[in-house]
Amino acid sequence: MLGRTHPVISALSIARALHELATDAVNDGLFAAPMAATMSRAAREAASSLGLFIVARGPDVTHKIGKALDDARVDLEALAELADMVCTYDLTPANTVHLALAMRYTSEQTVNRLMLAESSLT
Repeated sequence: MLGRTHPVISALSIARALHELATDAVNDGLFAAPMAATMSRAAREAASSLGLFIVARGPDVTHKIGKALDDARVDLEALAELADMVCTYDLTPANTVHLALAMRYTSEQTVNRLMLAESSLT
């Protein structure tokens, strides 16, 4: 993996960024479509990289860590879908906040799962 960021570390970084952006959207009541599109793309790429890592390293990790990684992968895919909703629908400010709250909660869970995996893999 010379010159490349570890998939778990990369996914953790993206999950943290998604959490911050969702928190900003909750506080501001705004969610810009270009930002949501970028978030969606980043979450999908992180989920894909994490999926490849899980397949490659599956036999080498404990059940607990494997489950945490797979749950984080699913969470990242869900975050991508939630971000896509911002781009697809004309949301009211109240709906924007509800969606951002869901994204914030999901990204927080993702961060926790990836931190657990990161600590056991290093």
